[in-house]
Amino acid sequence: MSAAGLPYRLRPNKFVDRELFLDVISRVVSARGPRDYAYISMGGAHLVDHFGVFRRTGIEKLYAFDEDNNTVERQKANKPFDQVECKCHGSDELAGRYEQILNDLGAEKAVIWLDYTRPRQRLSQLQEVESLSKKLLPGDVLRVTINADTEGLLKLKAQLPKGLNFATPNEEWAALLRQQLGEFVPADLNGFTATSFPGALARCIEAAISSGLAQGEEGVIALPLLSTSYQDTSRMLSVTVLICARDEEAATPPHWDFLPNGWNEVINIDAPDLSLREKGKLDSILHMGSKNAADSLGFFLGDSREKSEATINSYTTFRRYYPSFFNIEA
Repeated sequence: MSAAGLPYRLRPNKFVDRELFLDVISRVVSARGPRDYAYISMGGAHLVDHFGVFRRTGIEKLYAFDEDNNTVERQKANKPFDQVECKCHGSDELAGRYEQILNDLGAEKAVIWLDYTRPRQRLSQLQEVESLSKKLLPGDVLRVTINADTEGLLKLKAQLPKGLNFATPNEEWAALLRQQLGEFVPADLNGFTATSFPGALARCIEAAISSGLAQGEEGVIALPLLSTSYQDTSRMLSVTVLICARDEEAATPPHWDFLPNGWNEVINIDAPDLSLREKGKLDSILHMGSKNAADSLGFFLGDSREKSEATINSYTTFRRYYPSFFNIEA
């Protein structure tokens, strides 16, 4: 089952991922002024991220698109206010429409989220990222979400040249990725494991963005702000970057705890399934540290003592962004 078909209440990890994204862009936008910004993304039928961006950043110039006309009609019914633009086109058309979108909205800069789900289309997706990056200028924010499951790579084994010998399975993984993504795979990426695959993909996203920026305005680079991976059903990777001038100082938000040290540093989000009472209990004992908290609970959060401690560590890291879902009738 594709995660794209699940509602947010069944996808706690994506909820945390989106909350982290909203947090970091609110810091970027507040420092530069929301009036100059537009927010552009696929949005989905319910425009969940558009609501979030409007509430958290103050950006009022919102643009949603989808290649399915019925989805666009649902967007129009769900948009937070009448001025939100909802258009029917694919992500492959966004680069060609980009300047006109900004002009129509009266915006100078943009926060853009390309939320991809189909692993077989990774190459065309990165080509779209490259094309859009040519248009980006200092102050813009680009977020790319891409499927990070390895299952599709295994199906490419038959396409590898005959007679290849690999010293390790990790080298074979790199060859399979190069078979799929070609020039977007960095030359020094010689191997990775299934676990480190999101980090390898993040470097491919870096290559696509950097290639596009090199063909745009001179002296513009991309700084990674947030790189996360999570799995509700499919494993996903999200990379958020700030476009800035090469010599711009202090471009990234100060005191942002999740700033990556490099492109391949990816935070794994694993939001544990906790009841409200369990969360309340944890909140009262987290000051002890995860090891002592695990001992004092009286039960395991998971199937072992070690899993329970890992769950507590994860909750401690993300508890400010942790979802609380309630069943209500309106």
